[in-house]
Amino acid sequence: MAAATADVPQGDAGIIGGLANTASQVGGSVGLAVLATAASARAATEAGGSSPAAALAAGYDLVFLMAAGLGLAIAVVSLLLPRHRRG
Repeated sequence: MAAATADVPQGDAGIIGGLANTASQVGGSVGLAVLATAASARAATEAGGSSPAAALAAGYDLVFLMAAGLGLAIAVVSLLLPRHRRG
């Protein structure tokens, strides 16, 4: 949250911090919903030809790959952002 309020006037820091916190909470909720839906859809497609445990593992496999790809994309974007140096 420090990055969100870094260059904000002191009078607006509270509202900006609250907005950043809300965006973080909503983003995490939506992300979890997307990953759970993808896992469920993959497990449902795999359930017809394999055991329930194998179908569930296939769903988790997809979700772990999606989460790893998202983490990698976030790392790359964070490296490309401009750096602000004080002083």
